[in-house]
Amino acid sequence: MKKAMLVRLPLLFLLLSCAFASDGAAAPGPLPSPEILKISGCSISRAGYLDFLAAAFTERTGIRVLLKGGGSAAGLLNLNADAADLAASCLPPQAETVPDGVRMVPVAWDAVVFVVHPTNPLTGINLEQARDIFLGRIPNWRLLGGPDRPLSLYLQYAPRTKVQGVPFHIREKLLQGQEITNDPAILKSRPSGGLAEESLARDPGGFTATGFTSARLKGGKMKMLAVNGAAPSRESISSGVYPPALRRHLYLAVKKSASPAAERFIAFALSKEGQNLLRAHGGLALADIPR
Repeated sequence: MKKAMLVRLPLLFLLLSCAFASDGAAAPGPLPSPEILKISGCSISRAGYLDFLAAAFTERTGIRVLLKGGGSAAGLLNLNADAADLAASCLPPQAETVPDGVRMVPVAWDAVVFVVHPTNPLTGINLEQARDIFLGRIPNWRLLGGPDRPLSLYLQYAPRTKVQGVPFHIREKLLQGQEITNDPAILKSRPSGGLAEESLARDPGGFTATGFTSARLKGGKMKMLAVNGAAPSRESISSGVYPPALRRHLYLAVKKSASPAAERFIAFALSKEGQNLLRAHGGLALADIPR
């Protein structure tokens, strides 16, 4: 009798396990893959606000964010080719490289700043001198009261994308439509703003224009110049003491057929929490400069 009971017990356990599995409680399926949001574009935006905003967004939603730099125009190309869900851009909506059917959402303020190598004794320039640099009229630092050293202008430019955020603003607002010099003895083209900054950090004779949003994070590698006597800061930019002509927006570009994750990220960036995160990290929120 005992032997018969022992034989039946394994069969009983098997039947019970099948019953639990059919009820869905004991045999869970594979976990779903985490949702991924791809953002491509402006290197200034990535360093200045996207890195920490993306980390906070992932913490709150569980949606992973993959960030790729390369410049505003490259980001817009990736968005148009469905290789990215969002494009970070410092190009305005009217720029010719903004594809049709793309919505440009301003998420932060920024300002173009002029930077030099930390060892350069120069502390400031005026707007007229800045124009002359970009027009190729100042090939040597001694013309600005600096050392007798050639001036190398590092600027983001790539033949595939041509129009990038900082050069677009320089040409439209500072040069009033005139073209930036193409003299190879002065202009040293780089495919992105991040690479222009890196080149300047290695060259005591270097000069570049970049965004305050990213330049403020790299004080040991570059020095921001005062313009018309005003040093760039959150306070001077928002108050208008720093030349308002150098202000600009940072955008997130999105297709009309955007994914729910892309729309959630934009909503988070524009939320009170997202805008306060910008301020907490030293950036300029939209409300800091009334439109």
